[in-house]
This record gives sequence, C-alpha cells and structure tokens, in this order.
Amino acid sequence: MKTSDGIYFAPGILLKKLDLSNKDSLIAAFEKRITGFYLDPIKLLNDKKHAFAAGVIEFAMIDALARYYTLRNAVEDRIVEILHNNFNISRHVAKRVYKKFRNGLLHENRIKECGQFCYELSDWYSGEGGCLIVNPEKLCHELEKYSKDYIGKLKNDEKLYKTFHSRIKDDLEEEIKYFQSN
Repeated sequence: MKTSDGIYFAPGILLKKLDLSNKDSLIAAFEKRITGFYLDPIKLLNDKKHAFAAGVIEFAMIDALARYYTLRNAVEDRIVEILHNNFNISRHVAKRVYKKFRNGLLHENRIKECGQFCYELSDWYSGEGGCLIVNPEKLCHELEKYSKDYIGKLKNDEKLYKTFHSRIKDDLEEEIKYFQSN
C-alpha cells in the first residue's frame, strides 16, 4: 500500500522506519507483516468459506516464508524444502503441492490436475484418488503454527536469523534508503 508517507512493510509499520540493524524490532515487524498481510485475511476469507481466495493468499504466504527460510534461489527447491521439513509431507507430495497448487494458483489462476479445496478434510491435505485436495482452514492452522515456531527460532537460532536477515536486506535495503531520503 502506498501513501504519501511511503510503503508499509506491515500494518502500521512504514518501510522507511524498518531498522535492519535491530534484531528484535525486525523480527517483531516481520511477525506483524505475516499476521496482518497473510494470516488475518486468510482467516476472514475462511470464515466466509472463500476457499479459492484464502488458498491464493496461503500459497503466497508459503512463498514468502520459503524466501526467508533458506538461501536457495530456485523457487521450487525452497518451497519443496519448507513444505517437506515443516508441514509433515514427503518430498514427492511437496513437489505436487508446489506444481499443482502454488504454481497453478499464483501463475495460472487455477488448481492443476483435478486439485481442489475442501473444508471437510480432517487434515490440511489429501492425495486420495490421485487428486490433491487441500483444506484451507487446516492449512491456515498449519501456517499459523509454523510461523509462530519460525518467529521463535529467529530469536534464538543465529544461523536461521542470518539467512532471514540476509534475504530481508537483499530485498528491502535499497527501498528503505529511497524512502528515508524522500
């Protein structure tokens, strides 16, 4: 969102005010970004049973989290890695989720190969019958659980924080400088 003051990094936090040198402040701002730009809207959409729109934001959130989870530059590699390591699925299923849901939703405005959303699933995904099915409410719970865990680890795991900080700096440092000078 652009305003006369600049661009927001998170609800209530202007990008130009983001302090890349203050670990606690940066982590708190990132947590507010994840909650305000992703989790809160996903919950609102799920409350209204808008599965497709909720799913689009969920897979955008997975994309965003994967960017800061690893220094791998290949998008498929980092998304498969984060899904496999943190969402209790095999690499094979993670690749299917990446190709059918993430790529389908974010690049083709559809879920590929008979994939679908269904609120009735007891888990966040199912591969029964060869079709991949995702429950967006359950996936939201998984994303919320993962993001809280990730934020906690950022505070204590220096290697993970270094990866996160490196990505944030690469992504935003020039924009922060631009808005601070204008």
